[in-house]
Amino acid sequence: MGEMRADEAFATATGHYNAGRLREAEVLLERILGAVPDQPQVLHMLALVMHQLGRGSGGIELIRHAIDLRPNDAGLRSNLGAMLAGSGEVDKGVAELRQAILLDPNLADAHNNLGNALKMLGNADEALAEYRRAVASRTNYAEAHNNLGSVLHEHGRFDEALVELSRAIQIRPAYPEACNNLGNTLQDLGRLEEAIQSYRKAITLRPSYAEAHYHLGVCLRSLNRLNEAMKEFRIALELRPRYPEAMWAVGFLMLLTGDFTNGWRALEARLQLAYKPLLFDLAQSAWDGSALDGKAILLYGEQGLGDTIQFARYVPMVKARGGLVVMACPSPLKRLLQESLGIEYIATERDPVPMGDVRCALMSLPRIFQTTLDNIPAQVPYIAADPALSQKWRGRLADDAARFNVGVVWAGNRRHLNDRNRSVPLDHFAPMAQIPDVRLISLQKGPAAAEIKTSGTGIVDWTAELSDLAETAGLIANLDLVISVDTSVAHLAGAMAKPTWTLLPFAPDWRWMLNRSDSPWYPTMRLFRQPAPGDWHTPLRQITEELSRLAGQNRAT
Repeated sequence: MGEMRADEAFATATGHYNAGRLREAEVLLERILGAVPDQPQVLHMLALVMHQLGRGSGGIELIRHAIDLRPNDAGLRSNLGAMLAGSGEVDKGVAELRQAILLDPNLADAHNNLGNALKMLGNADEALAEYRRAVASRTNYAEAHNNLGSVLHEHGRFDEALVELSRAIQIRPAYPEACNNLGNTLQDLGRLEEAIQSYRKAITLRPSYAEAHYHLGVCLRSLNRLNEAMKEFRIALELRPRYPEAMWAVGFLMLLTGDFTNGWRALEARLQLAYKPLLFDLAQSAWDGSALDGKAILLYGEQGLGDTIQFARYVPMVKARGGLVVMACPSPLKRLLQESLGIEYIATERDPVPMGDVRCALMSLPRIFQTTLDNIPAQVPYIAADPALSQKWRGRLADDAARFNVGVVWAGNRRHLNDRNRSVPLDHFAPMAQIPDVRLISLQKGPAAAEIKTSGTGIVDWTAELSDLAETAGLIANLDLVISVDTSVAHLAGAMAKPTWTLLPFAPDWRWMLNRSDSPWYPTMRLFRQPAPGDWHTPLRQITEELSRLAGQNRAT
């Protein structure tokens, strides 16, 4: 140690550690232990340094040694638990953290660390409880407030999340993670300009913060500030080249603006994400588009019902490559696709795992078939209703053949931001219900269907009988028109070549592109767009006027 005493050296090492000079701290701490072994506080700090330098296993061994020397030190056990959880041994980490809390029930760090570990295990309610105990034990605990707000946000409790994240930033103004999380919550609350400010603050505090650049891009895209959004996505990719969310976002913007060739390639990044578990494990090799020569190919939808319907149009093109097509899809689509496309075997979550020699995601087929705006396979109908189901619903509607029958869908899954943005208050449909000879028939499934009971719109509701999308197709086949927000029903009606009017939010999904009233994917579809965020009155007024004109023509004939 030379002329420096061990306590002086430890104080210097602590200064290096607090300033982020981890290498310098490591060198000095190792020198201290070489001169004076078995000092718990030195072992502890060196363990923390090694953990932050990415040498977690060595840090765990050091902190275990410190605990051997000081077994009743709750702080040591708390940090050991955090290290174990961070290295993937989450259950062991939880056990150490619970032991730390037994030793010191008021140790805020242990409660916060336990909350983090429980969150890793998917135990959100228990994690929330631990974060609350952490902030109760230490009122000005910015990290715990941030963690609490983050979990509340993930579970849709945005107003509560806003309080906790704001508190974290009040305690620690220079807290980039909390600023980013606050931006996410403000964005989900629809307070986009405030969200942008919060993301920009996070980036100012940490210019290399890839996630904040990505989230800022998403927010700018929601305001149709597309050039600015693309800039942020590209910065995120420069900072983190392997960032599939950002690459997917780049592909989204390319497709939205008509650059299909590059967009399809970029959109492949979605397959690297675990945002929606598949129904099965993929053991087959990916199909490259070459001749199948009798091989079996597994096609699967890894997105929503609407995406599966949209890209099912490629099935005949796959069959033309000479293979046997099998498919995996959610159960509401099984009967519809099997009958419409003549697929030999379709598996759902209730069926045996499908087999195949090769595999391909349905949304990857446009890339494989080199789809451009000029060659979209838009021949409709490619989905047809079962004749027996069509006949059944024809009889149901025959009580008033003179009526102009219009199917309506007004909401997506409101638990998700995109679906909340593209959902319309049901009372906005009331003027349509007043048009003479028009009968509105609900095609709405999910919780929003209950709104009919209190709406006073007079919408006919037979949705309890729509057990799957084959049944829905039978009803749609007998309608004169479908009016829908951007949901699977719009895709289904378009694929059936039914006249379809689709309501789009100000910032639409990529497939609807920009500034056009038609869809290159569905020739019988018209698009009615919000002129500004949240303005459903304008497109619905246009729809009501058009519907009144159509109903009048129907009466005249």
